[in-house]
Amino acid sequence: MTYRAEYIWIDGTQPTAKLRSKTKILQDGADLPIWGFDGSSTNQAPGEASDCVLRPVFSCPDPIRGEPHVLVMCEVLLTDMSPHPTNTRAACEAAHQKYADQEFLFGIEQEYTFFEKTGVRPLGFPESGGYPAPQGGYYCGLGSNEIFGRDVVEDHLKDGGFLNIYSVDNHIRKLLSPVISQINTGKSDEGELAEVVEVYATEEQLPEKQIDDTPDYKFLGAIKFRKVIGQQHLADDQLGIAYPLNLNFIDFPIKGETIFIQKIYNKFYYMDRVNMFNNPNNNSAYGSSKKFNLSKKNKSEKTLETANTGIAENKEISEELFLGDYFKPNFNIRALIPNEGDTLIQGRFGNTLRLGSVDNSPTIKLRAGQLADYNKFDEGNLLIEELNEKPLNTGLEENINLDASSMWMTTDETVSLTPATLEDANIYPTEVAPEVFDGKQIILNSGRLIFNSKENGILGFSDGPIDFSTLNTFGVSAKQKLNLYSPDIKIGRNGEQGKTKNITLTGQDVFIQNEKGYTAIMSKGIELGVSDTQEPAVKGDTLEEILSELMDVLSDLSSSVIKIATTPVIIVTPGTPTPQTYAGEAARAAGVLSTLATLSIKLNTMKSRVVTLQ
Repeated sequence: MTYRAEYIWIDGTQPTAKLRSKTKILQDGADLPIWGFDGSSTNQAPGEASDCVLRPVFSCPDPIRGEPHVLVMCEVLLTDMSPHPTNTRAACEAAHQKYADQEFLFGIEQEYTFFEKTGVRPLGFPESGGYPAPQGGYYCGLGSNEIFGRDVVEDHLKDGGFLNIYSVDNHIRKLLSPVISQINTGKSDEGELAEVVEVYATEEQLPEKQIDDTPDYKFLGAIKFRKVIGQQHLADDQLGIAYPLNLNFIDFPIKGETIFIQKIYNKFYYMDRVNMFNNPNNNSAYGSSKKFNLSKKNKSEKTLETANTGIAENKEISEELFLGDYFKPNFNIRALIPNEGDTLIQGRFGNTLRLGSVDNSPTIKLRAGQLADYNKFDEGNLLIEELNEKPLNTGLEENINLDASSMWMTTDETVSLTPATLEDANIYPTEVAPEVFDGKQIILNSGRLIFNSKENGILGFSDGPIDFSTLNTFGVSAKQKLNLYSPDIKIGRNGEQGKTKNITLTGQDVFIQNEKGYTAIMSKGIELGVSDTQEPAVKGDTLEEILSELMDVLSDLSSSVIKIATTPVIIVTPGTPTPQTYAGEAARAAGVLSTLATLSIKLNTMKSRVVTLQ
């Protein structure tokens, strides 16, 4: 396929230059090359050295031939590629570069030439033919006998009229604005402007393959577009497809947004979205590439007019404009207020990344969910009511308390963080509760924090205290071992207001050991060991004293038994009196004494050296 490029330039005819053109046939997708011509035929070169060069500086769709043909505006160069003497554009460019730091000052002088209704004779010329008096009397007007059509001029000069000096100045300045200028021309230095007609962002949105009706994934991330200029007449099935230029960073547009497109190697790519209304959520100018058609799904003509001129000025516009299959405008999403030197990344949904500073101290602020938690801190919705009273392009800063999830990395900034346990008077286990959050720090704030290590451990190191506080349960679970190493370990709270209700230690083996001093466990009820039948513990010293006294009693009793048993006793029986002893009982009593002596030695071994009971 080929297309025609009409090269147009200004020749060297004096005193008034003329436009020249010639047509070049190019392959579809080919760039516009430089091209030569015969300058001797355009009053721009002598016959013996007639070669001149055309360099394209601007192109636009050909309004006569139609797409894909183009008009090409050119500047004239000599064969050494220096500007031709007739190239006034080069002189203007040099002046522009020289005075680039200065602003334009426009002065408009408007002259009028009116004709009679027939269009043959200028207004005021003699009806009999010929010419009026010399120019002198007409310059700056000498009266009604020489000035004609002044009433028409006055109408043009009324306030608001295009020819009003202030209106002209304002109009030209708007044309010089980058965005407006690009929209008016349909071109830019980066590419052409186009409206997004369709977005292929999900599997459901992908077109189907012609062979098996499965989603065609080659379109994933692509968009269907209609050029702002030159394609108003094309139906949706005649429109082109553009792919993201940078696959590593894609800013997906929505339907109706204006984007830059660029043709590279016979393939269209889309780049940045045009910031139409300074709103990060939605910059759709729906229908900008063609005349807007009213439908039952559109609210009103007034709403549609607003959509074409500034969607950010009308909160009534919502899903009725069909900006996507699932995208819904959110007019409460506001742009970040920038600080000097900031680098900002803003999503549509109140998710932002700021690489900035506070008093030249670097900060990184990551946020998801703009003002999502405002109701926790603003029960009367005063914040949202105040926000709704402001224009939709009013910016907002991050708020670590009101935003849903935040991660702030600071070097020298005071952060007004409201801790979740602030209502508790004794929230910090140690005496290092910060009065202010400032300095070099990383703050994570969200509805839930989850740390998960899939393959290895989680390590935490600190040169200062490590404190955890909760208004609910604090749990630590270890399948193998739980180690607590410290010269001073406290479990429970001190003071009347913070008495600990219960402390429970469970396990197959529970050891409480202190090699120096003693270990004290103080409680109204102490249970060591767990079984079906629980029994109370005893006091070691008291038990030793009791057992010692009992052993003394038994020892005395045994000695008495031995003495009695070994003393002869005369038994009076019928017949002759016979002396008799109880040798067996004496032996048994002696054995008891020996056992008691052995137990007395072992008595002090029953007490623990590291566990005491009170």
